[in-house]
Amino acid sequence: AALIALVLFVAIGGIIPSLPDGRLHLYVLDVGQGNALLLRTPQGRLVLVDGGSDPLLLTSRLGQFLPFWRRRIDLIIATHADSDHLTGLVPMLRRYRVEQVLESPFMSPSPLVEAWRKALAQAQLTPTVAVRGMRITMGADGAIEVLHPPPGLERARNDNAASVALRVTLGRCHMLLTADVDAEVEREWLAIGLPLQATILQVAHHGAGNASSGAFLAAVNPQVALISVGAENRFGHPHPETLERLEAAGAHVLRTDREGTLEVITDGTRIWIKTHGAR
Repeated sequence: AALIALVLFVAIGGIIPSLPDGRLHLYVLDVGQGNALLLRTPQGRLVLVDGGSDPLLLTSRLGQFLPFWRRRIDLIIATHADSDHLTGLVPMLRRYRVEQVLESPFMSPSPLVEAWRKALAQAQLTPTVAVRGMRITMGADGAIEVLHPPPGLERARNDNAASVALRVTLGRCHMLLTADVDAEVEREWLAIGLPLQATILQVAHHGAGNASSGAFLAAVNPQVALISVGAENRFGHPHPETLERLEAAGAHVLRTDREGTLEVITDGTRIWIKTHGAR
């Protein structure tokens, strides 16, 4: 097991945009009731995973952590077609020069998905369909791996079940990013023996009650659980039973509705966590 030092502190004062520092940064952006994650690799490449439901709020949050001159995103990942994940990504294809796009193989038809397809065409981008086994390297000891969906998926029970789930690794640190998968998907992962152990868990579906089962959490064994969730949302997220299961698993829970944007930094051995204050 990795010997990881966890350091939690609150960022105070202005945010100075950072240049590559040889560390991996994960930002769980405070975009209200939705999901938007930004990864900055040790080499300085940017990966945006989902965009929340408010493009203006997403732009504001990105502006806190990116230099004003940065107008390129190396990879955008659209985990699925739910509006609280996809809406914010559409204008990002115009605002930034996006090099590559990865998306779920199952995107239910809707006006939002039509707008996404139109924006992709205008940006002259052809998305790659995500499938388990894909691997994006980050130097000698880092990678972003696609854990879900499985090969051959053409239809799914719903968009959530086809969510793109990722395992991000640097050295001995693993981060599991689970989008909106549910307990049935978790059972499939456990049945086939996927590598799930992770120090950092981004909790599925904003802490909904139909995910993060006890068996799944036992396999992951997270030290820190991050929940992207809006304050006083109408869905009741995060569900009290989910919070109880996370506590029983020994995970330290951090939430965007209370702590604001959450930043995880690792050099592959140690982990630092910053909270940037709810706004």
